[in-house]
Amino acid sequence: MNKDNLSKISNKKALLIVSVGTSCKKTNEKNLDSIEKAITDNWSNVIVRRAFTSRTSISKAENKDAAHTTAEALSKLMAEDYKEIIIQPIQVIEGLEFEKIICSAMDFKGRFKKISIGRPLLSSRLDFIELIAALDNEYGLKDGKHTIFIGHGSAHRGNQAYRDLKVIFNNEGFEDVHIETLKRNSGFDSLLMNLKEKKIDDVRLLPLMISAGKHILEDIYGSSDESLKSVLESNGFSVEGSVKGLGEIDGIIKIFIRHVKEAMDGIEKIS
Repeated sequence: MNKDNLSKISNKKALLIVSVGTSCKKTNEKNLDSIEKAITDNWSNVIVRRAFTSRTSISKAENKDAAHTTAEALSKLMAEDYKEIIIQPIQVIEGLEFEKIICSAMDFKGRFKKISIGRPLLSSRLDFIELIAALDNEYGLKDGKHTIFIGHGSAHRGNQAYRDLKVIFNNEGFEDVHIETLKRNSGFDSLLMNLKEKKIDDVRLLPLMISAGKHILEDIYGSSDESLKSVLESNGFSVEGSVKGLGEIDGIIKIFIRHVKEAMDGIEKIS
């Protein structure tokens, strides 16, 4: 996190990076910190702050003085007389957490000269195409092995993004790529049956989440019988994979940087 040096900031502009957060220090360093550093490096003349949508992440943060909700962070920036605010969500889809950020920002409409909000990771066709390219570059997805990406999932309408991603993957020639989620994974059993019918023995299991937190380490790759890796193995599949969060992949970080630039250019201005 860069230090406030108000004498060097003439336009009193601040960039607020908002994520669900995680209580795992190593995960923060590998994912959220790496995204934040890349953004800071691109806009070294802008103060960068952090906020969380999860109260659990805030309560477990090492630096309690720097752990705020979106509203708390905006209140602090207002008290420090910042005029222009760019909020960049570090989230995969336009779901419930994104709506929370928008609601918090709307409460401050008119209190700043300008508030702009960047989009989550998957918000346009260009985002989908660039994400697919980044994942293919990272994992080599056209090697003939069936790959199952696991997103968090949501009851929110934004969950449609995962279904759209599956379609675009297939349209781009990645017919062996599958998209499932933890929260709405009713298709997982059907996928297992389909793979068995095709006599597939080896699969690649990968997270489609920003940070390697509890969901990745326990729900996907945990040692319990209920983890997705265990379920696959108990069904006779040989499973390879990675616990790497999306925040560790350069191509993904570049998408967020583009979203920040679009917000700064006023594409998503709310006040």
